[in-house]
This record gives sequence, C-alpha cells and structure tokens, in this order.
Amino acid sequence: MAHSTFINYRSKAKTHILPMFGSRPLRTITKTEVEQWATLYLSDLKNKTINEVMIVFRGIFKDALADGVVKVNPVALIENRKVLKQAPDPFTKAEIDRILKNQTRQGNSLSWIFIWKQKSPEG
Repeated sequence: MAHSTFINYRSKAKTHILPMFGSRPLRTITKTEVEQWATLYLSDLKNKTINEVMIVFRGIFKDALADGVVKVNPVALIENRKVLKQAPDPFTKAEIDRILKNQTRQGNSLSWIFIWKQKSPEG
C-alpha cells in the first residue's frame, strides 16, 4: 500500500469510524447499525467520500475475520453508494461567445473544432 493511501485510510478511520465505534468490540457492531451511522452521521459527506470511509471499515472487518476476531463481516454486504460523474463543462455560453468573437482568421477553424469537441457527448 502506498504511503499516501495509508495516510488517507488512517485519517478516514480517525475522523469517522473511531469516534463512533472505536470503544466497541468489533463483534458487537451490526450491519444495520453501520448503515444507520452512514446515513445519519456521514450525510454531510459526498457519496465518494462515504464510499472511501466504507472501504476502510470493510478492510478492518476483513482483517478481523481473517484473524478470527469476528465470525462475520457485517459491512461486507453494504454496497457502495452511487457516484455521479458529470461531464466537464469548461466554458459558459458567454465565454464561448467571447472566444468566437475575438478569434483570429487563423484560429477560426480550430476554435470551432475545440468548442464543438468540448460540448459534444463523446468529447
């Protein structure tokens, strides 16, 4: 594991997991409890960040299961939340108008191709 990944995981554990579950034996933590915690206490986070926190939590339980500390992994059945990827939209209509208005003759074709490529679904 890369050092930066370790730092990130440790931060997620310290910030989100340990304050709620750190004093509890792992065997007492249930799937329903973790789902409720994620819904109530992580609701101000983006889904991508919640998924990253859950990756850490799953890893904790995966290791505990492998070591025989727990008999079940309650977080293994919790699916990642959907993360919507928005297509980049680098220019506003006003910016495109300014680019087209201020272009040189030489840049005419290139500007149109660039803007079309940015706005097209496959761009």
